Amino acid sequence: MFIESSHSIERLFKFYIITTIKKHDSDHTSLLSTVSALDQLKQFIRSPILPAFFDLLFTPIFIISSLCIHPLLGSWAIVSAILLLTTSYLFQKKNERLEQRNATNQQNEINFSKAILSNPEYMHIPTTRDFLLTHWDQRRFSSQASQSLIAKKNFFGVSLIKTLRMTLQSSILGTGAWLVIHQNLSAGSIIATSIITTRAIAPLEQMMNAKKYLKIGFESLKYLIDLKKNSDLLNSSNQTNHPITTQLPNSTIIFNNITLRHKKTSRLICKNLSFTIPEGTCCVVFGPNCCGKTSFFLCMLGLHSLENGTISFGDREISRNFIEYFPTQIGYLSQNCTLFPMNIIENITLSNDENSLKIAQKATKTIGCDDDISSLKDGYQTICPSQAISDNLAQKICLSRIIAHNPQILLIDESLHQLDNVTKNNFYMLLKKFKENKKTIIIASHDRKIIDISDFALIFNPITDPFFGSIQDIFNTKVSANTQIKT
Repeated sequence: MFIESSHSIERLFKFYIITTIKKHDSDHTSLLSTVSALDQLKQFIRSPILPAFFDLLFTPIFIISSLCIHPLLGSWAIVSAILLLTTSYLFQKKNERLEQRNATNQQNEINFSKAILSNPEYMHIPTTRDFLLTHWDQRRFSSQASQSLIAKKNFFGVSLIKTLRMTLQSSILGTGAWLVIHQNLSAGSIIATSIITTRAIAPLEQMMNAKKYLKIGFESLKYLIDLKKNSDLLNSSNQTNHPITTQLPNSTIIFNNITLRHKKTSRLICKNLSFTIPEGTCCVVFGPNCCGKTSFFLCMLGLHSLENGTISFGDREISRNFIEYFPTQIGYLSQNCTLFPMNIIENITLSNDENSLKIAQKATKTIGCDDDISSLKDGYQTICPSQAISDNLAQKICLSRIIAHNPQILLIDESLHQLDNVTKNNFYMLLKKFKENKKTIIIASHDRKIIDISDFALIFNPITDPFFGSIQDIFNTKVSANTQIKT
C-alpha cells in the first residue's frame, strides 16, 4: 500500500514541475528543489517507519493480552519494550549530536572554500597558498571524519538494536517454553502469548531513526503543499485574466513603451521603447554578445518580466507564461537549441499524437533533412543524442520542431550557426515563403542574406539606446553618413 502511494505521488510529478515553473523562473534551483522534495517524500513513505507506527498502535493490546494469559510473559514484554525504547532513544540523541557537529564541519569547509575562491590573489604567493590550503585540508579532513563517524555509529546502533530485539524475542520464546514444562498451562496458550509478545516489541526497533524520517517527510510534504497553494492562486488569476485560446487574432507584434533589464545582470537594455512589427514581415535583431537579445526574446514569451510597458500579439497582451495559451501559434528556437533524450519523432512533435510521424516528416521535408534522418540506422526512431546525429543535423531537427505545428509567429534567437550552406539557402527561401503566408518572424542574426530578406531591424547596443527602423531607412542613413564623411 505504501509503495503504491509513493508511485501515485510520482505520477503527480508533472503537475508539480508545471507548478514550479509557473511560480518561479524555470531555473535549475526551483526544478531540483521540487525533485528533491518528491524524492524525500517517497523515501519517507517507503521507509519502515510508517508500518512501524501502525504496528505500534497494537503494542499495548498485545502486552495486555500477554499479561492476562500469564503475568511473567507480560512483565518480560514490558521490560523488553522499555529496554528497546531506551536504547533507541540514546542512540538517536547521539546521532543527532554527531549530525549537528558534521553540519558545522561541512559548513566550515564550504565557507573556507568560498573564501579561497573569493581571494584568488593569495593563491599566487607560495607561503600564503600553503598556509591556506593546509587549513582548508584540515577542515576537509574534519568534515570527512565526522561523516565516517556518523556512518559507523549508525551501523553499530542499528546492529545493536537488531541484536537486542532478537535476543529479547528469543528470551520470551524460551520463557514460554519453560512455562509449558513447569506450569499447568497449555502449550498453545503459551506459544500464542510468546508470539504476540514478540510481535509487540518488533516495531520498537524502528524507533531509532523515527524522528529523522518524520522530519524529512513533513518538511517535503509542507514544501509541496505550499507549492500547490501558490499554483492554485496563480492558475485562478491567469484563468481570470486570460481565457485559454489556441488562435491569435493576427500576428502583428506591438511593443508599447517597454523598459527591459537583462535577465542575468539586471543591466538596463532599453527604456520606453515603442515600435510595431506588422503581420507578415520579418524583423532581424542584431548586436554584440550579452547586449540583451535573449532577454528580449524571453519577454515576448512571457518568461521574463518587463519593468514597464506592454507587448501585444494582435490584441493579446503578453503576461506571465503567455506561450502556454498559444503553444502552436508561437514557434521559438533558443540560442542553445537542445535535443531531448527521446527519438527524433518525439523531439520534433513533442507529443504522442497518432499522426506524429507524418507531422515530423512534413516538417523535416520543409527544412530539408528528411533524407539525412532516413539514412540513419534507426531512422526517425533514433534516440537523441546519438553519435550518428551531427551538430548540423541536430540543428535541422530543432528547426523542424518549431515549424511542425505551422505557427503564425516565429522567434529565432541566433540558432543557425551550425547549419551547412545548402540548409541555409533552403532556410532563406523558407523565410520568404513564411512572409508570403502572413507569418511574422523575429530572428537574431548577423547573416547578410537574412538582413536582406528582412523588412525591419532592431539594433541593440550596450552603450546607446536600441534603434528600430526599416531596413531601407537604416541602410540609407548609413550610406548618407558614409558619403558625408568622404566629402
